[in-house]
Amino acid sequence: MCGIAGVYNFDSKEIDKSALVRMSGAIKHRGPDGEGFYINLNFGMAHRRLSIIDLEKGSQPIYNEDKSVVIVYNGEIYNHKIIKDELKLRGHNFRTETDSEVVLHAYEEWGVDSLLRFNGMFAYAIWEEKDRRLIIARDRLGIKPLYYYLDDQTLVFSSEIKSILRDSRVVAKVDCKALIDYTTFQNILDGKTFFNAITKLLPAHYLMCDKDGARVIKYWEISIKKNMDISMGETLALYEKLLVSSVKSHLMSDVPVGSYLSGGFDSASVAYFASKDVGYRLNTFTGYFNEGDRYDERRYAREVVHQINAIQHEVMITPKDFIEWIEKVVYHLDEPTIGTGALPHFLVSQRASRHVKVVLTGHGGDELFAGYPVYKAAYLRELFKEDILGFIKNIKGIKRDEIPRILYYALFPFIVPEVKHGLFIMFDRRNREKLFSAQFLKQYKGYNPLQTAEKISDIKNLTDSDKVLLQYLKTYLPALFIQEDKVGMANSIEARVPFCDNELIDFALMIPIRNKLNNSTLKYLTKEIMRNKLPSVIYKNSKKGFPTPLARWFRNELREYVYDILTSKIAQERGIFNIKYIRNMLDAHCSRKTDTLWDYASANRIYSLLTVELWFRIFIDKRIYEKDTSC
Repeated sequence: MCGIAGVYNFDSKEIDKSALVRMSGAIKHRGPDGEGFYINLNFGMAHRRLSIIDLEKGSQPIYNEDKSVVIVYNGEIYNHKIIKDELKLRGHNFRTETDSEVVLHAYEEWGVDSLLRFNGMFAYAIWEEKDRRLIIARDRLGIKPLYYYLDDQTLVFSSEIKSILRDSRVVAKVDCKALIDYTTFQNILDGKTFFNAITKLLPAHYLMCDKDGARVIKYWEISIKKNMDISMGETLALYEKLLVSSVKSHLMSDVPVGSYLSGGFDSASVAYFASKDVGYRLNTFTGYFNEGDRYDERRYAREVVHQINAIQHEVMITPKDFIEWIEKVVYHLDEPTIGTGALPHFLVSQRASRHVKVVLTGHGGDELFAGYPVYKAAYLRELFKEDILGFIKNIKGIKRDEIPRILYYALFPFIVPEVKHGLFIMFDRRNREKLFSAQFLKQYKGYNPLQTAEKISDIKNLTDSDKVLLQYLKTYLPALFIQEDKVGMANSIEARVPFCDNELIDFALMIPIRNKLNNSTLKYLTKEIMRNKLPSVIYKNSKKGFPTPLARWFRNELREYVYDILTSKIAQERGIFNIKYIRNMLDAHCSRKTDTLWDYASANRIYSLLTVELWFRIFIDKRIYEKDTSC
């Protein structure tokens, strides 16, 4: 895991190395073990190294044999040894054991088609001196981040936005359409960022820059086939085989590997199989809140730790931690992001960094194998239209704790049409009209934040559950990946996601929803292959997804803090939000004593607006971390 950055001046202006040094310094946390530069007239790039593979010879940039092609690279290619053997047969010579050198020679051999051969996570930049061509590329699902600034005179790119902002030509200014998107979905579904001049390279895309100009090209598309015609027993056997193989390949490292561990099936399954192959007692890391059983899954994590003979590290997160760290977390995220889990993940990764450089996570298991109630809601809609007996059977199998979310996604679209795409709507159109100031609304009256979700849902011949799968793989999961990457790399930790192995992705796209939700059970396949492997108590735990007790904290320990930030004179003077509406929202939240799904949604809204205001102060006002590149 590393960080990359670079500049390509189209006007032939030579690269100022000091500018590259500033960009590299902004992402020092991504690679504290080494720094390297490449400069060739009007092109230059930088690399920060976190040493994980080939500790002695793996420094970057890396060159081909005659130094005419050079790469800076961030990520891991788990099948690189297989590709390397093929390249050797084709006459390529290697001087390191790194996967980055394999990526470079694969590009030499197959060009951009080499992207389809890689099984892993990556973001890279390759420069061809002869044709003065630059390629920057990102992996299939967007596990590794990559951003760029592009105008008529220059291209600036980096693993993180804060690095791009070190270039004096890039001015930090809010993209108000991205802000509208975020207040709608608590996410930005396309390539926009909170910075109007900076774009996120989308997953499965590359940007090519040469004498013909700059163009962004998609090299892979998610294809839902559902054509696997095998029995349930064969399906389970194949799934387990693929997951075991993936976890084993994700243990590839010359430094110790650990695992995040909650009380859920995905992280527990990964930790279980990792413990069988890692060759030492696995370090596991669990976050919790001292707010009762609902926010504390240590009981389940401890059972797993005992079963697999692992070492457990527990991290308690408190309101004091929130106030102490939230500004730094927003800084490292570069922009507000999905959910409320960034700060807890930051603190758990902080603890993990004392023991390991690499951690395995369970990300992707819910999205690929129907772990969210929205999948069940979509499937029920399908059954209602096509199989009423199947609908009745599955209705009977709904668990009590699933009911609120299933009702939200199944029935709310009739009240709030925006919910029909299967994504959580933070502020619907009616409430956005109250949230934003009259001046702001007038300026962006015709903008539709739903256009990306509508484009995904408008694909023909897809069922309701297919559309949900696509929405979550294309929008929700990439946002989780970026959050995981940023808070991990803030602590120089590489996070790996075994559920997102290429073969597992292809497998998941071939399995019909009825199998994933067999017996009306969320994530049926994962639960079934882990039966008699994981402790039985895990099966009694309802799905939580690392919930945070912010609904309680915002009424108590954090009440003064959120009022001070969100209703401040600074916030009011921006002229973007209706502060009176926000104050009324805070008053309504704090007047309630309940801790329901409604309160959780309310806390999400407050948290999101809080991070937006902190983002303004950090990146636009530059009141925080203005000159601090070590944060």
